[in-house]
Amino acid sequence: MAGFFGKKDVKVKVQKDYTADEFYEIIKDHPFAAGKPEKIRYMMMDLIVFPALDKHNQVRIGKTGQKTWTVWKDEEAKGESLIANAALRGAFGWIANIPSMFGENANKAVELVEATAKDLEAMNL
Repeated sequence: MAGFFGKKDVKVKVQKDYTADEFYEIIKDHPFAAGKPEKIRYMMMDLIVFPALDKHNQVRIGKTGQKTWTVWKDEEAKGESLIANAALRGAFGWIANIPSMFGENANKAVELVEATAKDLEAMNL
C-alpha cells in the first residue's frame, strides 16, 4: 500500500521565507526523479507540480508555512482530470479513489514524493 491509503506528504524546512515564484526559480532546473517541475495556479494556490504518472497520481510542492514547503502526491492538477475525477467520485464514491490508493503508480508516486523531499533538503535552500 502506498503511504496511508495512498497519501504521502513530507515537510521540508528552508532557511528563507520564499515566495512561490522565488522557490520555483531556484528549483526549476534541478534534475528531480519526478521530472521537470512546473509552476501553476490551482484552485487559488500557487503550486509546483511534476509530470503526472496518471490522472490519479502526481507529485506536488506547495508552501505550507513560514519557511516550510510540503511535497505530496495527489490527483493530477489539470482541469480535465479534475472534472473527470470529480465525476467518478460522484458516481462511484470512494471506490473511484482506488487507483490513487493502490497499484504501481500509487507506489511510484510515494517513492517520488520521498525522493523529491530528499532532493530539496540536499539543496540546502
